[in-house]
Amino acid sequence: MYKRSFLLLLTLLFLSLVGSATETQARKKYQFRGDKGFAPFEYLDETGAPAGFDVDILQAVAEVMNLDVELSLGNWEHVRSELEQGQIDALIGMRYSEERAATVDFSTPYLINTSAIFVRSDSSIQSFEDLRGKKIIIQRGDIMDDYINVINLTANIVFVDNQTEALKLLASGEHDAALCSRLRGLYLVSQLKLDNITAVGPKLAAGPYGFAVAKGNSDLLTQLNEGLRILKATGRYDEIYQRWFGLYEKKTFYRDLFKYAVWVLGPLLLLLGAATTWSWTLKKQVALKTRELSDQFEKRQHAEARLESEKRFRQLIEASPVPIVTIGSDQRLLYVNKKFSELFGYTLEELTDTASWWALACPDPNQRQAVLSAWQDCFDGRDPVSLASEPFEVDVTCQNGSICHVVCRHATIEGLHVLVFNDITKRKLAETALEERGRIEAMVSDISTRFINLSFDKLGPEIDRALQQIGQQIGFDRCYVFELDANGLTMSNTHEWCAKDIESQLPRLQKVPWDNFSWYLQELSEKGFFYCPSVASLGPEAQVEREEWLREGIKSLITVPMLLKGEMIGFIGLDSVKRERSCPEEILFLLRIVGECFANALEHRRVDHKLHSAHQRLQDIIDFLPDATFVVDKGGTVMAWNRAMEKMTGVAKEQMLGQGNYAYSESLYGERRPTLIDLVQNPDFGQNMDFREGDENAHALFDELYLPKLYGGKGAYVSAKASPLCDRKGTFNGAIESIRDISDRKEAEEKLEASNRELEAFVYTVSHDLRTPLTPIIGYAEFLSETYRGQLDDQAISCLAEISSSGNKMLRLMADLLELAKVGQLDMPREPVDAGAVVEEVLEALAQQIIQAEVQVTVNTLPMIRVARTLLYQVFSNLISNAIHYAGKQGSPIEIGGECHADSLRLYVRDHGPGIPSTEREHIFEAFFRGSSARNSAGSGVGLATVQKIARLYGGKAWVEETPGGGATFLLEMQEDSICTDQTIG
Repeated sequence: MYKRSFLLLLTLLFLSLVGSATETQARKKYQFRGDKGFAPFEYLDETGAPAGFDVDILQAVAEVMNLDVELSLGNWEHVRSELEQGQIDALIGMRYSEERAATVDFSTPYLINTSAIFVRSDSSIQSFEDLRGKKIIIQRGDIMDDYINVINLTANIVFVDNQTEALKLLASGEHDAALCSRLRGLYLVSQLKLDNITAVGPKLAAGPYGFAVAKGNSDLLTQLNEGLRILKATGRYDEIYQRWFGLYEKKTFYRDLFKYAVWVLGPLLLLLGAATTWSWTLKKQVALKTRELSDQFEKRQHAEARLESEKRFRQLIEASPVPIVTIGSDQRLLYVNKKFSELFGYTLEELTDTASWWALACPDPNQRQAVLSAWQDCFDGRDPVSLASEPFEVDVTCQNGSICHVVCRHATIEGLHVLVFNDITKRKLAETALEERGRIEAMVSDISTRFINLSFDKLGPEIDRALQQIGQQIGFDRCYVFELDANGLTMSNTHEWCAKDIESQLPRLQKVPWDNFSWYLQELSEKGFFYCPSVASLGPEAQVEREEWLREGIKSLITVPMLLKGEMIGFIGLDSVKRERSCPEEILFLLRIVGECFANALEHRRVDHKLHSAHQRLQDIIDFLPDATFVVDKGGTVMAWNRAMEKMTGVAKEQMLGQGNYAYSESLYGERRPTLIDLVQNPDFGQNMDFREGDENAHALFDELYLPKLYGGKGAYVSAKASPLCDRKGTFNGAIESIRDISDRKEAEEKLEASNRELEAFVYTVSHDLRTPLTPIIGYAEFLSETYRGQLDDQAISCLAEISSSGNKMLRLMADLLELAKVGQLDMPREPVDAGAVVEEVLEALAQQIIQAEVQVTVNTLPMIRVARTLLYQVFSNLISNAIHYAGKQGSPIEIGGECHADSLRLYVRDHGPGIPSTEREHIFEAFFRGSSARNSAGSGVGLATVQKIARLYGGKAWVEETPGGGATFLLEMQEDSICTDQTIG
């Protein structure tokens, strides 16, 4: 009493000190959470407020330590995750474990919490070992969740969200047991009135239970520990504990029992004292009788325990998932369990001793003798330990005739022999199938490897060899290939292998109509394979196929397609003639790989044959080309040399084919050297070549040159063109060069050039010489008209005006002829010319005419081009002057523009005048031609001819089109590659 008062005084003193120290500081609010369904420790009551033993402990600690706490309850797994992630400060109650201690810190425990096994009252489960293999209910995230994973007791775990759900589920008859907190389970059984639920066995996983705080929060942990010490020291902890668990603890029962015993037995003690004298006479008789009863009771207990043990042992054996046999020392079978009869089909009544068992299990005498020898060694005791530790495998014939492959294990227990069988039939079948698959995979890999880069002349023998491998490996009697014929309507048996004594079907199965086996081929196309383990069992939908195959003696059939880019070009078939055979489905997929290999190989053969034919056709085409043509591969070896080449060089095809090292150039130049065909592959060769390199266009090279060695040394001018030969991927494979004799054309061009020079000289001379007499004629006519105007009549004045006008026309015509003659004498400028600036100069020069005609001129975007500025000026001057003269009504717009394309330049001048009749458009650019609309206008008809000549000088042309809405659009196009630049102006 004094001790408790002293501790209470110390507590109050401590609280006053703590309170005074913290009043001046801001109090931190701590976030606590707990399990909303863990009564009586922590739960939500009818009002939704937290309640329970843990809640009262937290409130008491918070009160004595002056802590500001906020408490909320939720799903256990969720709140536990919040603590481990540091989202809250603490949990109000958690069982300690090493795994949990790695993620959170635990306070001093305020309870030793244990778990218990809860079962239905009629359950045979009495201990932890009885749970092995049973279905157990566990709260997800509970300590028993961790515990059950560590001991690996069973895989049959049913998880629930809380222990209330677990016990309700168990009480309803679901599953075998539930592992729950012992105190919580007892509380729930009482509260929920689950009268058919009881706790059995020893206490499980006893461990400390206390606050859990976020890892590293030592400040809160210290305050909680101190508060717990105060509660225990003051007796407040005991009050809270008794309030929640007093009714469920045995110590409470004994304490109440003692209390009632004092009241009840007190008066009886007086009576006992009075009866002591009388009872001593009976003491010896009672003691003797007691010993006798005790002995009998002990024997009965031993007997009952033994019977119970035997009962449990028999239940365990009967429920065993493996066959078990017990055999006496006289080799008689004493017991076989249920699994034994289920697996092998034999009951104990059918088996009297081991001899009868092994006679049925091993009908093969040789096998049975080996098994009995090992079994007898075990019974004779010569090596029982070795036999038990070294189990042996044996094939057991079951009552229904099937074969089970089992492992036998033996042990001797108290003179009884126990034989245990483990059925490994499925494992053996899987191992056999795996070995078979491995052999098939090796075969498929071998076939695939051989078919890589296989030349088509060896394809036939290799297909025959592969068919033999497949048939022998899989165990079928005939293996063959069908290919779809070119017409797509029939198929033919092209390759076949037959086992010994199996008749070949290849000669008979040629040009078979595809429609004859429509159902079969449809199945093959849709499924990707066709597998028929029993032809005789095919249904009516396959009547045609069934009759044909049975006529051929086929009992089982496998077919895999030969696919090329998803299209079936044929198939591989396997027939079993001697007996029905089965085949695992995975083997069929492996055979499909062989089908793809065959398809690719057959396609390569077809492509090679097609390429060979195409090559021959190409050789024939090249041979009959009119131009001299030869082809070299990428190594420079001559691959083709046509007849025209033979005639031009005098070298026969047989002498040149296969030659390299520039052998072809000897017949052209008289020495071995790179030619135009070599520039296609290596442009650097052109640096040291003495002929003019042609223009490059679309990867082809052109050149014109004189070759002195042609025609037996007579020589000739030729036009040569060399182009690369590339495949679809753009890979260079060689080059081709054609040579055309242009000697006649060269001679004609030289004559034409000489004639043009003479004509230009004549035009220039005539124009120059005629100007001399015309000048005084025009001058005298103007002089007479002005000086003697008063003396001459109107007719004379008119004649003088006509003389002056005709003279001026003659001067303009000669000026135009001179300009036309000069076209072609100017080189292309190195720097690009601003076409827009040239147009501005022309418009300035024509400003007076534009004003008088009252036309509107619009200049659109014009490019920077490499054309002689004087020629460009002539083009725009002639076209714009022409548009001004013939634009029609006053104010009609004129548009000027141009644009560059990849390899050409296009300029245009567009008006909206009367236009040009379609019949005159072809002649409008001829010299001296004047259209119907120009008869009353001044002009010589040479301007547009000059524009056409300038266009042709640059590889182009000039033409006229109708302007939409009326008028004429004059267009000029120049085709020189280098005429355009990347710059444009507006």
